[in-house]
Amino acid sequence: MPQHRGDSFNPTMLRHAAWLVIAMAACTAGCWPIPISVNEGIVIDTDDIDVLLDRYTGSQAEPGCSMQLLTESEQSYIGFRELIENATTTIDIETLNFDDDSSYPEDIALEFARLLADKARAGVRVRVILDAGTHTALTRPEINRVLLDGGVDVHEYKPDRADLSIGGYLFRMHKKILVVDGLRAIVGGSNYGYRYQGPQQWRDTNVVLAGPIVTTIQREFDYDWDNRSATALLLLSSPARVELTGPYTLREIDQKPSEDDFDINHAVLIGLRIAKNRVDIEAPYFNPTDWLLQEMADAVARGVQVRVLVNSAQSHDIPFVFWAGANMFETVLTRGVRILVWDRTSRTMHSKAMIVDDTLAMVGTYNFNARSILWDTENAVFTTDPGAILLIDEMIRKDFAEPNVLEIDLDWVNAQPIEEKLKWGVFGWFGPLF
Repeated sequence: MPQHRGDSFNPTMLRHAAWLVIAMAACTAGCWPIPISVNEGIVIDTDDIDVLLDRYTGSQAEPGCSMQLLTESEQSYIGFRELIENATTTIDIETLNFDDDSSYPEDIALEFARLLADKARAGVRVRVILDAGTHTALTRPEINRVLLDGGVDVHEYKPDRADLSIGGYLFRMHKKILVVDGLRAIVGGSNYGYRYQGPQQWRDTNVVLAGPIVTTIQREFDYDWDNRSATALLLLSSPARVELTGPYTLREIDQKPSEDDFDINHAVLIGLRIAKNRVDIEAPYFNPTDWLLQEMADAVARGVQVRVLVNSAQSHDIPFVFWAGANMFETVLTRGVRILVWDRTSRTMHSKAMIVDDTLAMVGTYNFNARSILWDTENAVFTTDPGAILLIDEMIRKDFAEPNVLEIDLDWVNAQPIEEKLKWGVFGWFGPLF
């Protein structure tokens, strides 16, 4: 069974810890109420999942799309560089931050920043949206200088409700979008840095997209950039006309809790309610809220096998986030949900994905934790297309079958040292933050 390691924080971890203190103060101050994050009136009155997603998520299925999964960090490096290098008119990026790679063998974050600056100097319009809080805390000044000196237009995303009240800062931007020339896009788990694109680094999932879904992603980026109403956006944005490029029908769903928009929550809830045999979830920061745990337990009670792949303490990149999630392990296991841990030293599992039978699949930024459910803007690709589902299902089955993946049970939980459980309890108290 996986064991806990006592690593000290590196500089990046220390900055994470500083933001944790701020977030804890915000939570305990009670300056902002916890949002109502799901529509309890969702009714499963049809077997047509696309009808339900149309009704409850405000998204639409788009045929004629192509998709390619990037499941290794080296693949992501090649995929991201290829799109950016081949851009001729526009590059639009929305990401949490550019990492601090100063302690790694290669400064890939700085490399991408320089590449974007070079494209801007060559006449390509380059726009980058970064989360205001995380960008300030984690991105090195040198990267900011490279982007700005090169003519890259950088915008810090601050949701309307992220105002001067302490609690307002709990709303953060966690999307990952790259759109090039309005024709090709990448969405998934990766920000920019060595951990995401370096050799033999994190196990993450990104998806390269072409076809009509790219127009939807472009409009989503433009909305976030302009921070205007949807009506104004339709008048201001004229993305390129995208031809049919592939065999898949896909839909892109985003979620903005600061605008009381919880569409991904609703899609996940629908998936759990329509499940008949199997639900497998990759959730690196798993920490379910009450409704998500209840929906999982209800599926188990119907005879559905529900499994969640999480990080072990050894493979987790943020120890205190692991402790907060681990505080839920006993409750989750007691409800019949199975927990498997990715136990690979220094190689975090960062993939966010879900498969429901052979009827629904998802890849995106949504972590199945309180932050994604309550506070963070997120985006994901959902599909009911059999061919696309097969690709995602094969990926998830491979991950669950990895030799470093181990299943834990209540005996494992009970065998943990008291000092370990004490950390779980302390950080579990702040569960709504994680």
